[in-house]
Amino acid sequence: MPIGAERAAAPQPSLLLLARWPGWVTAASASRHVLAGTRVAKSLGCVISHPSVASSAAVVLPWVFSQRRYALATTGRNAIERAQSAAAITSNPNAETVVGLGEGWAADEALAIALFCALAANDLEAGLRLAVNHDGDSDSTGAMTGNLLGAIHGVESIPRRWQQQLELRDVIALMADDLATYPQWPVGQFHPPSEANTYWLERYPGW
Repeated sequence: MPIGAERAAAPQPSLLLLARWPGWVTAASASRHVLAGTRVAKSLGCVISHPSVASSAAVVLPWVFSQRRYALATTGRNAIERAQSAAAITSNPNAETVVGLGEGWAADEALAIALFCALAANDLEAGLRLAVNHDGDSDSTGAMTGNLLGAIHGVESIPRRWQQQLELRDVIALMADDLATYPQWPVGQFHPPSEANTYWLERYPGW
């Protein structure tokens, strides 16, 4: 997600293309590339202008589906629609419902499970517990659900007892704060040497 989030102000087509790029490196499936971009766009929708996963999905997904250039495979689209439908009719989300969406080993299944868990759960803790307690690729679905719910509710929604046991918690928080300011860093081939340039390059050396 951070690769796409780094350009949050970019037009949506550029954002989707940027978020898809890492997928070309690791996967041959076109669906995986588009699904990566979809997750970034949806998470940013939660942060920027839509206060919930449901309202973000209502705006972002129709836009993604309409982009012929970034055509989403039928299996991916169907998985997402199944997740939305399941969340709309499920009053007591559980592992059985999650299994009905797949195991998460395929990209479309993983995004569908994450979307369902984020839509159906009452809070971040419930959503994450639902996302990781199944027999499939639960670490991936848990991470993706955390992206969505964390974007909406913020770090304050993470149970304190979880935070207290987190290794390197302060370092993670510091790096997250730094990442939020990355678009303003004066680094790169088009920036002349400066005090700020030196500061960031020494703080996060690229080698």
